[in-house]
Amino acid sequence: MTPTLRVVPLVEHAGVRLIGDVDLSSWALLEAAMCPFIAARGDVHLELAQLRFVDAHGASILVLTAQRLGEGRRMVLHDPPRVLKRLLDLLWQDV
Repeated sequence: MTPTLRVVPLVEHAGVRLIGDVDLSSWALLEAAMCPFIAARGDVHLELAQLRFVDAHGASILVLTAQRLGEGRRMVLHDPPRVLKRLLDLLWQDV
């Protein structure tokens, strides 16, 4: 299965732009893209305006990454799609 997700590093912040869909075909790519930010410093920014779809497991990858960032750090979601906001509201109300 060919991944339907493109990950583009951001220039202005530590983070990435996600383009396409997060689903079974792209979970590994998303996990690999998030790993470097766990050990880095500062906030992590995700530009999501071009993210068309994210499934529950994809959302859980983002939540687990955010939880592993450590004290004083946060994951900033820019223009998240409605489906991601809904998943976060339903499944991770405390995030």
